[in-house]
Amino acid sequence: GGSQTINSNSIVTAFAKTGAGGSITGITTGGSSTTGTFSWSSNNFSNITVTGATSITIINNTDGGSVNHNITNNTINNIVGGTSTIVGINSSFGGNQGGSGNLVSGNTISNISSAGAISGITIGSSGTSSTVSGNTIFGLASSGASAVSGITSAAPTSNNIFGNKIYDLSGSNASSTVNGILVSAGTLHNVYNNIIGDLRTTAANAANPLNGLNFTGGTTINAYHNTVYLNGSSSGALFGSSAISASTSPTLTLRNNIFINLSTTAGAGLATVYRRASTTLTSYAAASNNNIFFSNATFFTDGTNTDATFAAYQTRVSTRDNASYSENCSFASTTGSSSSFLHFAPAATTLAESGGATIAT
Repeated sequence: GGSQTINSNSIVTAFAKTGAGGSITGITTGGSSTTGTFSWSSNNFSNITVTGATSITIINNTDGGSVNHNITNNTINNIVGGTSTIVGINSSFGGNQGGSGNLVSGNTISNISSAGAISGITIGSSGTSSTVSGNTIFGLASSGASAVSGITSAAPTSNNIFGNKIYDLSGSNASSTVNGILVSAGTLHNVYNNIIGDLRTTAANAANPLNGLNFTGGTTINAYHNTVYLNGSSSGALFGSSAISASTSPTLTLRNNIFINLSTTAGAGLATVYRRASTTLTSYAAASNNNIFFSNATFFTDGTNTDATFAAYQTRVSTRDNASYSENCSFASTTGSSSSFLHFAPAATTLAESGGATIAT
């Protein structure tokens, strides 16, 4: 029990581990607290370099009790790895004291490179409730046959993922995969008001290595008011991508989103707006509507059927998306560092204006 406050610490001048192997952790706890509070805020871990098979988790809270983890306003920047995994922030267990549950908010995670897998924020499968909000994640790059993800979540009860800005994620290996937000398991995920763009897998040789939103599991996922903009390409012989890719296991509701995929393709790959894992549509919720989809070639695929026009897609999923639109929106900037990134251009005329629907809270 008791309180744990770890605030305003810095390791920024330079930290180097020259021997290969082992692990590096900036802050960690693994107790079993049932009372008290955790506050880890305004810490700065920057300019860290390791070599070889050395894993890195900068902020790691796996306290096995019920206490909420508050991980806020931290800076993680300029981390150079070897061949092992790098995680900016990991939160698992806890989250059972009401409110926001485990709160991971206002953090900036940037400029992380490795030949291994990289995840900006990971929410583990052993927590209760979590909130991941207002984080800025960019400059994650792997040269290995590995995944790069802005946010990953397997939160078992609920997770609200909202207001995050994710951009400039890349993989340069033939087997690289990149995800803006990846949900793999959990009872309820609300994913809303996130901005995702400038994702790249420049040498990928696969059918779908590049995904803005990637929902591979879970029970119920509500995705509202997100903007995803893809414009990738690859030197690989096979290359496809998805603004949103979804397993047919979770019940998925899409409302008031903007999904644009202008990526080029290679071989039999498809640059699609919406990809589903099978022909099952019963798990695509009837309330899904008022979205904007745009692609130069493919609006939908389920591995068996492919819709090259928005009208064909609407016919397939009717009555879902009967009030949705197709538009290549005009954005003020598609450069992630800009404050107007994926915001509408001034005076732009868009179907998004008054085109959304009110969502009850």
